Amino acid sequence: MFAPSLRTKLTLALLVVGLSSAVLVGFVAREILLPVIDRSYLDAFRSAMLYGIGAAAVLALALGFVIGARLSHRVTTLTTAVNAMAAGDLYQHVDEGSADEVGVLARVFNQMSRELFESRQRIDTQTQLLRELSVRDELTGLHNRRHFDDQAATAFSHARRYRRPLTAMMCDIDHFKTINDRFSHATGDEVLRHVARILQANTRASDILARYGGEEFAVVFTESGAETALGLAERIRERIEQHDWREIDPELHVTISIGLDSTVTRPGVTEMLAAADERLYLAKRSGRNRVIVDS
Repeated sequence: MFAPSLRTKLTLALLVVGLSSAVLVGFVAREILLPVIDRSYLDAFRSAMLYGIGAAAVLALALGFVIGARLSHRVTTLTTAVNAMAAGDLYQHVDEGSADEVGVLARVFNQMSRELFESRQRIDTQTQLLRELSVRDELTGLHNRRHFDDQAATAFSHARRYRRPLTAMMCDIDHFKTINDRFSHATGDEVLRHVARILQANTRASDILARYGGEEFAVVFTESGAETALGLAERIRERIEQHDWREIDPELHVTISIGLDSTVTRPGVTEMLAAADERLYLAKRSGRNRVIVDS
């Protein structure tokens, strides 16, 4: 159904007012002047009245067009901004123009748009922070086990589908209970944080790293077979053994034991991690501070 625009409504309103005013003025003038005016001027008077009505109509149309165009443009701009905001684009700014009602409405709209946009930004930032906290280990800053399991499963599926190498690594800090008992749990926490930083510094951006639980860490080396993963694991082991742990305590020395599994033909990454974990405990039984690739 056709809905007339604001400009059309305003023009029609001015036209009606203009014509009504012209007819009313003409009628009043006719009633006042007709008894005293000479009959010879009656036709001229009627013609003048018709011309006046016509001029009033033209003037009303012109004023309606000009005023309606300006007002319609401002309202259309505001309506467009409102529709854009409703579609999700919260930051909108319209020209406030004069201090009339439309200007006040535009100013209030701009303020509302700015506040909504800033609120949305704060909510998005907080949501991202909460999402990140939900997948991070609070102590070390590494990803937690839940996130690791999801990412590792995806990496395993990719490796199986495209027949790419993949290696799972489990590592555990040697004698960690003794560190806690001898030096304190605060020292143990510092050891965990330092080991996490060393792991981060010696793994690649494509690798998946997490604190798996307690003093145990897990890594999935993507695009890495047994030989490549062994080199990466040995580097990590050496970096931890050679780290200057005296900055935490003069008598502190830390090593780790590591187990690896590169058998992508297993049913899933869970089985690869279980095999790596078995080799980790074999490394511990074999004297610790070493990497075991197969049993």
